[in-house]
Amino acid sequence: MIEGHDVICISPGYWDSPWITHQQIMKLLSGTNRVLYVEPPLSYLPIRYPERWRKLVDFTGGLRQKEDNLWITTCPPALPFKRAVNAINRVSQQLVLSWTRHASRRLGFSNPLLWLYLPTAVELVGKLGESFVLYHCIDEFTAVGWGRRGLIQKQERRLLESADLVVTCSEQVYRDKEPWCRQIINVPNGVDFDHYHQAREAGTLVPPGVRDNGSPVIGFSGVLDDRLDTDFLKACAEHYPECRFVLVGPARKAFPELEKVSNIKMMGNQPLASLPGFMKGFDVCLIPYRMNDFVRNISPTKLYEYLATGKPVVAPDIPALAGLEDIVYVGHDQDEMVKMVGEALGDTSQESADRRVEAARRNTWQQRVDAISGKYLEFTGGAP
Repeated sequence: MIEGHDVICISPGYWDSPWITHQQIMKLLSGTNRVLYVEPPLSYLPIRYPERWRKLVDFTGGLRQKEDNLWITTCPPALPFKRAVNAINRVSQQLVLSWTRHASRRLGFSNPLLWLYLPTAVELVGKLGESFVLYHCIDEFTAVGWGRRGLIQKQERRLLESADLVVTCSEQVYRDKEPWCRQIINVPNGVDFDHYHQAREAGTLVPPGVRDNGSPVIGFSGVLDDRLDTDFLKACAEHYPECRFVLVGPARKAFPELEKVSNIKMMGNQPLASLPGFMKGFDVCLIPYRMNDFVRNISPTKLYEYLATGKPVVAPDIPALAGLEDIVYVGHDQDEMVKMVGEALGDTSQESADRRVEAARRNTWQQRVDAISGKYLEFTGGAP
């Protein structure tokens, strides 16, 4: 484990957004290091995202101490289109740089480890007095829809070449980035096992609205965005009219085609603490993603969270799931996935549940941080 360092994390998301890689890793690192978590500048009006409205003013609060060794700062709002126009990104990153430099000086940070999550942050490299640059590539950003592919590719190429260590999330991303890196390691996403394993505890309550009518529940927990395969969900709801389909998480767009299906219920954004209770109410857990270049390269954070509950999981044939077919129902097309939902509903074996739980137990976030730490310490000898 990395110890005794100052870590500056330039995060792609807010601390109180649905928890994924960057929050989990920074929370663990703060146990033995001082961590400054820099939230991104809001660059649009969050009309559809009520949970983000306060980000328009959060920057006025300065540094906020979240844990003993963890501080959060929110950058002031910036111009839109920073991911599509290079000049705007440079102006935006200058704002992030000034804000971060001020916060790190207030904390007395020295020779920090700079932990970056987006290609756009390449403009910060070499400007924060850092002793080490780690680029944590958690997605295939050249396949996303929010920026110009060519621009993102150029920014990322610069970052890959300048970073001391690159960490990828899947074998596909690893192979794509490896030729441009000094040092690289592949570390898939993990799970806060103890948190999600609460779904198997007798004292964990299922929130109202999940199992109200006693029907079997097919559930999803995560962000509802362009990855969601609405055609698959509608086909499932029609094929299993006796089941309820419960979707838990913030919606990043409108889904009128789902809202009008009587046995699909969208329950909105929920606190992290309540998610094990929701999953306890699921009979089957879904990863209902539409296959595209972005999804093919992901390491789904939902996977091991679901497996920690012991519940059967149905997912598309994302390459990161290769070799897990003995514990995950992996479908190669919509018809096969719809059929597998029925098979998963009948999978009530305690032995199967135990194998899923053990798979999650072997893939915790602590193990992921240890793997990254090992590579870092091998490269630096452990000196801050």
